[in-house]
Amino acid sequence: MPAIERYKHEGLWNIWMVGEGEARFHYWLVVEKATAAAQAQLGLIPKKASEAIQKISPVDPDKIKKEEEKTDHDLTAFLNVARFELNKLGKEESGNWLHYKLTSYDVEDTATSLMMRESIDILIKDLLNLAKIVKEKARKYKDIIEIGRTHGMHAEPITFGFKILTWLDQIDRQVEELKNIREKVSIGKISGAVGIYSQDPRVEQLVCKKLDLKPAKIATQIIPRDIYADYIHRLVVIGSIFERIATEIRNLARTEIAEVQEAFTATQTGSSAMPHKRNPHKSERIVGLSRVLRSKIQPMYENIATWHERDLTNSASERLTIGDATNLAGYMILSMTKIIEGLLVFPERMKENLEKTRGAIFSQGVQTLLKSKGMKASEAYEVVKKYAFEVMESNPNNLKSLLLKDKKVVQLVSEKDLSEVFNPKNNLRYLSKIFLRFK
Repeated sequence: MPAIERYKHEGLWNIWMVGEGEARFHYWLVVEKATAAAQAQLGLIPKKASEAIQKISPVDPDKIKKEEEKTDHDLTAFLNVARFELNKLGKEESGNWLHYKLTSYDVEDTATSLMMRESIDILIKDLLNLAKIVKEKARKYKDIIEIGRTHGMHAEPITFGFKILTWLDQIDRQVEELKNIREKVSIGKISGAVGIYSQDPRVEQLVCKKLDLKPAKIATQIIPRDIYADYIHRLVVIGSIFERIATEIRNLARTEIAEVQEAFTATQTGSSAMPHKRNPHKSERIVGLSRVLRSKIQPMYENIATWHERDLTNSASERLTIGDATNLAGYMILSMTKIIEGLLVFPERMKENLEKTRGAIFSQGVQTLLKSKGMKASEAYEVVKKYAFEVMESNPNNLKSLLLKDKKVVQLVSEKDLSEVFNPKNNLRYLSKIFLRFK
């Protein structure tokens, strides 16, 4: 389904979503004007015609819609209205030189490139702001120890700042990937109905230079759709990364864990039935929207395959994918920024959870210590496993105290040796080196 204003990124919405994409008419006119200027420069159309075309005001979307009821072709409707504007300027004869030797997708695909590039600039700006906030949070909680979990189970100590740093790594990478995609989508096509050039290729070169685009190396009637698929794919990856972060926040906010909580205002409602509820609903929304965003990629993959030099199967699906996906990705960036900026963190609860296994989380360190003192690897593993299971399942003592009662263990290691293993800071000795990678 198309995006709705409830999930709206103002800037991206204005590029893609207003009135079923009315902004595209602005970009179409930009391409038409650039083409006329290039053709006049090369002497292919009268200079006066190009000068008149440059004076066309932004075309009225309502007039275009009305005209499309007759033409059943949106670009022809756009041209008819643009020519009407020339008539009002007393330049009717210049209408013959508007869209001269062009096909629809010379204009539409080149305009779409401009729209995608502008959108990527907005997305990068918003991601950089998010990355800045995430980095600040990572540094703030760098030394707040919590339990690391694998398979949902307690594993070994980490810090909350370290966890956030893994989020930053993925966000930083997406900024770089978007920069690469920006370059890939910044291409224009003024090569005619089947791409073999209906006019001097220099027109394309001049148009692209004026619009700061690169001419397509080769095209049919359309720019190759693998490029569009790559663009949407990158947005989907960004959404999936946000789903990972949101899922982590949701899990850590569970009553049984309660290490973090989304910001909750005094007037906010968690549940209409249960006043005590403070649900992580913004993170849940991120997860839901990431599923919608992923749904946009399949038609883009299928649009890569067209009949011969083109068909129209891509057109309708692109109207429902490119703009929607762009707006949703942008909204998700803004929403994730608010979530992380307002995130409440409970270090004391993290400490409580860290101690729940009564030292069993240090089993790897104990096993390593025993092996280094001469105990066979298999025996060391089984000894530690036996006592670790015991303290987690039935014994109120901690793992260290049970080990100190084992004769084989105390013959090999001292209490001081064990104490060092059971110090969580021992697991974090290289943490600062990791943080230095994120300057």
